[in-house]
Amino acid sequence: MFVCKYSTGSFGVSTMNSVDWLAILDSHPLFESLNEQERKLLLSKSFSKERKFRKGSVILKEGEIGDSLFLIGSGAATITLHGPNDEIVNLYTLREGEVFGEMALIEHRPRSATVIATETSTVLEIDGAKFLPLMQQHGEIGLYLLAKLSQRLRHIDNEISTRRVKGLDETITNLTHRVDAIVQTTDAKLLASQVMFDETNQRASEIIANAER
Repeated sequence: MFVCKYSTGSFGVSTMNSVDWLAILDSHPLFESLNEQERKLLLSKSFSKERKFRKGSVILKEGEIGDSLFLIGSGAATITLHGPNDEIVNLYTLREGEVFGEMALIEHRPRSATVIATETSTVLEIDGAKFLPLMQQHGEIGLYLLAKLSQRLRHIDNEISTRRVKGLDETITNLTHRVDAIVQTTDAKLLASQVMFDETNQRASEIIANAER
């Protein structure tokens, strides 16, 4: 675990955090398109906050409303599905450096699953409403989130398809249909975003080429 060494500065970045979030943002592919000023803004008190969870604590609950994005600084968590009689099916393990909560941010829908800390964990909770303008300014952020979401959903879909737990067949089948629909929507958005990104790049290259003539 890193010890935070950066100071408050003009953005009010907290010095009390137990994780060096600035160092993580500097090396994280999701935030690589941000400049130093934007990363510090992301860590300002009004933009994000560090949260600690004991092993077994619920970080996110299926069905709840929220658009926060979470980054794991230390520890681990598991995406779970609650079935009949409170059975819990583990679907995906999240580890240090991984981002979660992006589905509610992108789809603007209630949380689709429960996330439980499987170790004592420290996470950075980023305000979704304030993060969206940065996504709009930096198209690479949206592309990364969509790609990771699609990858994670495919893994969950495979996990669901190969697992049959007694008493959970109906719940598993329903979730499979939901995941299929979300994957299709996500893939379509990812393709559209990539096409737009490629066209913008091509247009920018043409403008530069014309200017150099």
